[in-house]
Amino acid sequence: MKQNKSTRKMIKGWRLLLLLLIFLTSLSAQSLQEKLNRYATLNINEWLMYHSNQRLSITDYRTHYPSGGGFYPMASGVLIFEDGLVWAAKVHDGREPALRAGGCMFVSGVQPGWIVEEGNANQWPVAVAADEPGVRIYRWRKDFFEIDDAPLKDEVALLLEIEPDAVTNAQIDTLRRQYLRDLQEWPAEHGAPYYDRNRNGKYDADYDEPGILGADQLLWYVVNDANEARASQLFGSPPIGLEVQVTAWAYKVGLSQVAFRRYRIINKSGFLLDSMLVGQYVNCDIGYFGDDLVGCDSSLSYGFAYNGYPSDDVFNQFSMSPPALGIVLLQGPIVPQQGATGIQDFRQITDYENLPMTSFWYHGSGMATAPPSLGTYWGTLTVFANLLGFADYRYGHFEPFTNGAIPTSPWPLQGNPLSGQGEIDGANGYPLPGARMLMVNSGPFSMEPGAVQEVIYAFVAANPSAAGNHLDALANLMKIIPTLHKAYQAFLQFEAPVGPRQTTPPDTHDSTGVDYFILGDGYPNPFAQQVQLKLRLLNDLDVRLEVFNVLGQQVQTIYQGPLLKGDYVLQWDGKDRRGNDLPSGVYFVRLQHGPLMRWRKVILLK
Repeated sequence: MKQNKSTRKMIKGWRLLLLLLIFLTSLSAQSLQEKLNRYATLNINEWLMYHSNQRLSITDYRTHYPSGGGFYPMASGVLIFEDGLVWAAKVHDGREPALRAGGCMFVSGVQPGWIVEEGNANQWPVAVAADEPGVRIYRWRKDFFEIDDAPLKDEVALLLEIEPDAVTNAQIDTLRRQYLRDLQEWPAEHGAPYYDRNRNGKYDADYDEPGILGADQLLWYVVNDANEARASQLFGSPPIGLEVQVTAWAYKVGLSQVAFRRYRIINKSGFLLDSMLVGQYVNCDIGYFGDDLVGCDSSLSYGFAYNGYPSDDVFNQFSMSPPALGIVLLQGPIVPQQGATGIQDFRQITDYENLPMTSFWYHGSGMATAPPSLGTYWGTLTVFANLLGFADYRYGHFEPFTNGAIPTSPWPLQGNPLSGQGEIDGANGYPLPGARMLMVNSGPFSMEPGAVQEVIYAFVAANPSAAGNHLDALANLMKIIPTLHKAYQAFLQFEAPVGPRQTTPPDTHDSTGVDYFILGDGYPNPFAQQVQLKLRLLNDLDVRLEVFNVLGQQVQTIYQGPLLKGDYVLQWDGKDRRGNDLPSGVYFVRLQHGPLMRWRKVILLK
């Protein structure tokens, strides 16, 4: 049939529109994929934290108000603008200056990736190229095989800063593929934690799974300080030669107010490090940044931040009083101690002990001292003093914190704002509520070449009770901390699961306990080209072997008809009934005879 000119124009217009939609969809997926490689959200409980492997911390991610990197409760105001691990050490490599500092504070002194070659007297350590495909942030959820699209939609919305209703199916599929890819490529060889379910000492993607202490969600990434320019832009010192592996995890219930973080620090400088100190830096924003107060408790190894007033401009928008924030050192670095027992990698080590919080540092608006300067070696000298609990480095000496004329280092602001005992921020001559930052520190310790140290922090938030105020939130926080320490000790008794991952989804129960037939696990699983399915029939039966997607829609019939008693291996190539390739994702295989059913889960990963 001949087409007139207007019809041809209309068809051409539709084609252009279709091409535009395809281009925009591709661009959106590409933009999301780039974010997935560099950023991830810890968001399975009441916390929302934006992690970045460009740093070693949560980062000021949001482009809209309220900005920041750590939000609590998730759909409300900010508690943490940004944070980072900071370190300093004396390096015995013959280079000057020997005292060096690094980490992340205001700017990043690290780059993504691991160190592939230790340093020596002639060269700095060599790191993997930051654009290598495996250099990215990895994510896992324990419930991934059971969830529908809703949690994935929420996660995409948080990363793209859009409403969940604006998230497309293509974007959800991109995130689902990323989870499956991370499962398949989990970097256990570089230190990412996992459950060795078959106890063979290596990660098997079709059997083992990512995991740490029974966490419901975890993130993992690795950074290093082997880039001279990056290291120098922070505190003006050369690199040390450290690789730092970061694991962040959380629990959905029970500890829904807590986010955990482990830093595994590996000395790849090739030389001895001594007088080493580490500190968890936090730029506190309890809602509005300009009305906060801080303090510490050395007996329980934590620092805290809370609002200086009963109400806060940011949290008022959510009709709630401001929460309080605690930064708890759960496990410090190990040092030799005859007869003691320390913990590292969740194992006991005899003749060692874990250091507690050994000092506290803070800075606030209105103080005479300044935080460490960036890009100059004076910053290294200052942060070394700060990690020891001193206020500043001036004129060749460490300047202590003072209460009037009385030095209070290394424990400034060690007091109880509820009882008024001790040093209280914002009172007795201390600056009024304002901008605050803090560090919870531990050290000193030494590291031989190749040695590993780890520190574990918990980020704890507490809401006020009903009709409570800012001090009520702080009181609730102080009740949680002792319980948290006890809970962490109980975690150390955690036994990693053994045996295959659960393969029967909760909504697809087998219909009988009588073994008329058996459907084995798919192999390989996940699969890219073809999955083999083993069947055993104990009688001659008419059976159907079908595949369903996560929405419960039948997508393929692998076999339908009579089979004699015996063993069979059938295959599925990841295609639907029309022969079209199905997208990566979770699928359910059902073997059915009349009302009797067996289910197995398979993962298509292309």
